[in-house]
Amino acid sequence: MKLIALCLFLAGLTVTAQDTYDFIQLAVKDGNATVFIDGTDRGPAPFFDGPLEPGIYQVRVTAPGFEDWSQAITIPSATALHKVKLVAATTGLSITSRPSGTTVWWRNQLLGRTPLALNAIPTGPQTIILVESGYETLHHAFHVTGKAQQEHAELIPSTASCVIRGLPPGATVLLDDVPRGTFAPAKPQLPGLVAPLVLDGFKKKKYTAVLRYRDVTSAPVVLDLSEGHGEVHLSVYAPDKEVVLRSGKKVRCMLLQEREDGSGLVATGNTPRDHRHIPAEKIERVQDIEQP
Repeated sequence: MKLIALCLFLAGLTVTAQDTYDFIQLAVKDGNATVFIDGTDRGPAPFFDGPLEPGIYQVRVTAPGFEDWSQAITIPSATALHKVKLVAATTGLSITSRPSGTTVWWRNQLLGRTPLALNAIPTGPQTIILVESGYETLHHAFHVTGKAQQEHAELIPSTASCVIRGLPPGATVLLDDVPRGTFAPAKPQLPGLVAPLVLDGFKKKKYTAVLRYRDVTSAPVVLDLSEGHGEVHLSVYAPDKEVVLRSGKKVRCMLLQEREDGSGLVATGNTPRDHRHIPAEKIERVQDIEQP
């Protein structure tokens, strides 16, 4: 042994012991990952735990839409940081429908139109929502196996329709928590003027209607389609608007609505009673109020 050490010294070599670590540290790049140690949920990634007793630890990382990552880590370990690269799960799921071209929603996410191939839906019980004009909205529940699988949905022609009016432009209408459309300006020169939504594809029943704009949701309103047709008005307070008149004067308002006869606008102020009719021929434009 002394002879070997002397030879290494004469050769200009230095012998050092390799560093070891008594902790487990994980860095996960993809997904909302959860870490399990020996089958116990230890919380989200990134993850650190230590000091640990010497031994072998079974580590598993899971994330929705990704395949599980697992590895046995021995403590003491020669690795300070374990970098986990998750692989997108491949479920081999195919969605078809009659009629074809139906919009598919899952967890408030628009997935596309049928026929549709999906690879990122986790295994287990799932529900998709199929929406198509002229047909009843369908909630299709099934179990994702993780293997090649086809789901087919038959939509029933609708028997009820509705008209939804409201403010502001850009707000989304939801019926029973299903997005059904977004308000758009009726005229480019009047951005505060909103065109009503004419919708069909409903059962003859009562629905809960709300309007969502940015982080604000209106109070729920009952939309009764029991007789085959219904109409409702929804509104969420938008940033203050002002109507610029051709005379140069400005009318401050919180909400704008077109008169049914098309003769102008109804500008509502800070209270429901504070409103006035503005003839169309006197309007130059509608704009946001400049904040100080």
